[in-house]
Amino acid sequence: MKKLISVFLMVVMALALVPGAFAAEAASVDKFTDVPADAWYRDELAYALYNGYISGTSDETFDSDALVDRGQFVTILGRMLQVDADNGTTWFTDVPETAFYAPCVGWAASKKYVDGTSSTTFAPEVSITFEQMGTILANYICNTGVVVVAALPPTTYKDAASIAGWAKGSMELMAKYSLLPTDAAGNVNPQKAVTCAEATVALVRLAKATGLGTEPPAAGEQTSTVDIFAEAAARAQSVHDELWASGRIKDGMSEKEKAIEYSKWMSINCSYASNDTAVSVYGQKSWVVDYAYGPLVLGYGECDGLSKAYKELLDTEGISCELKQSTSHMW
Repeated sequence: MKKLISVFLMVVMALALVPGAFAAEAASVDKFTDVPADAWYRDELAYALYNGYISGTSDETFDSDALVDRGQFVTILGRMLQVDADNGTTWFTDVPETAFYAPCVGWAASKKYVDGTSSTTFAPEVSITFEQMGTILANYICNTGVVVVAALPPTTYKDAASIAGWAKGSMELMAKYSLLPTDAAGNVNPQKAVTCAEATVALVRLAKATGLGTEPPAAGEQTSTVDIFAEAAARAQSVHDELWASGRIKDGMSEKEKAIEYSKWMSINCSYASNDTAVSVYGQKSWVVDYAYGPLVLGYGECDGLSKAYKELLDTEGISCELKQSTSHMW
């Protein structure tokens, strides 16, 4: 899940399509080899991908059963709400200022959407439970006064008696708007750790109920997901041909010398842009900066998009290149 966060952080987080160029993110669900065609969370995942709330643990995997920790959940919420958390600070002693989740934890705490596990700790890397998730969402609803129009009828949690006293009011609000997924027996399992799929469903239900995001295009309106990858590959080949034709790359050069020429080309032709910049400045979907398509075709990208673009270029020369990824960066 930390990889999921880092692939989309950037984050956080948040997106107009270039006609004929982008694959609608609804179709991109198909690229995940671990998401069955009949997955119960598939529609919500398509919505989240299309609107740039999340990405995958890789280009081909989503890892639906991975557990979401408290820091990650707050970060995803911040991305969904398109908050500017760059200056978010926190008094929690277990939230390092350099942690990817620190800005959003600080933001959420300042808005009173989240509480700590004590007066000084937040436990950011502890898995979030259903009643904790419900409380955060309820705090957001109550503290902002946002209008909630749920698509689902109210529900009654069969195991409501097991909800902790401090969470009962919040979970009643979740049941009123049917924002949290339940199991086949109608239980919300309040102390259960939340998975990626469950967090995605809950957040997308909230987004739809409060007017956030846009429905992915219908299947007949979509461009194949392969298009953005194909365009990036085609552009990389074009750059390869251009550098050879101009003599900047030629026979006898070492792999290092060739790699330097591609690096120079990127420094001239590709600029850095965050997810928010993609939306606010360029009017694009936020996720474009996370793929090679952004830098190679549009001319801008974030750390993971720039890294993938450079690898795409080196691939044209057969130069081995390995992407490295931490919880908040790719190179």
